[in-house]
Amino acid sequence: MPPSIERLLIVLPSWVGDVCMATPSIAHIASHHPHATIITLGRPNLRPLIEGLPFVSAFEGGSLRMGDRELRARIRAHRPEAVLLLPNSLRSALFTALCRIPRRVGFPTDLRGLLLTDRITRATGVMNTASMYADLAAWWTGTRPAGCVPHLAVTSADSSEADRLIGQPQNPKQPLVILNPGANRTDKRWPAERFVELAQRLIRRPPTGTAPLIAVNGSPAEADLCALIAAQTGGVDLVARGVTLGALKALLQRAALLVTNDTGPRHIAAAFGTPTLAFFGPTDCRWTPTDYPRERIMIADPFLEDGLVANDHPLRCAITRIPVGDAWIAVESLLHASVARQ
Repeated sequence: MPPSIERLLIVLPSWVGDVCMATPSIAHIASHHPHATIITLGRPNLRPLIEGLPFVSAFEGGSLRMGDRELRARIRAHRPEAVLLLPNSLRSALFTALCRIPRRVGFPTDLRGLLLTDRITRATGVMNTASMYADLAAWWTGTRPAGCVPHLAVTSADSSEADRLIGQPQNPKQPLVILNPGANRTDKRWPAERFVELAQRLIRRPPTGTAPLIAVNGSPAEADLCALIAAQTGGVDLVARGVTLGALKALLQRAALLVTNDTGPRHIAAAFGTPTLAFFGPTDCRWTPTDYPRERIMIADPFLEDGLVANDHPLRCAITRIPVGDAWIAVESLLHASVARQ
């Protein structure tokens, strides 16, 4: 085991979901080094996701461009003794080497082995992302995190921004249902018309007796998709109102249900115990587990053999194979359970 450290830099992955999956390992490291200063480095848009976490001392935002001397100077000002590289990219290893950080720890992938001082062996086969981060955390602590449920926090600013987005005092008996119809690939998106049909059923036949408040979330690139669904369901278009990651945390914390594709918000929901229905098409759900009992995963081909990976069978695992009827049964069950726990 390496010697005790006082200042550790952790380079975060680029995607929202991956950052969420990294938080159990970061918390695990902090629990074993309670007096250490933990600095995180990631894309500037990730700052609201990290804010409020008690085990993160500082967040530095930047894109790891080799010519960004100002960012390198900010990193050096923290005087990190070691850096844990969660991304597997060559760029992250090269950038931190240029920052003159003495110990650089990560998986020797992407031809970057010579830039690392400590190389961690990566498992083969279907290895989920949270487990890979746990392997890196174990290098510092000698043990792996007990679970992979994300750790996130909601600040007062997040809550205020969420109130602004909803724009009205919400009836405490009216459940908030958030639809997240986008994804970074079109083949990961359950059809928009099915999100609409599911929402319209919720409004016409509310499982809990009270029609929910529908809110539609997405990225700026998904503005047209979200506007279409919001218009056809009478829902709140969060994208049009300028939703931020911080506000989304607060909204998901108070939501009765999230219906989503395989995207980052499902991991945010897991951090707050929000019931979630997640659709998976040609991406294998074993890569990104939430270890979370209130999530229901619907996969396009439930009969895919264990030795096969959904990513390799895009036609057989087309997300369009998931019917609205099955989704409705799951939504009814999740909402009833959500109300029963209140």
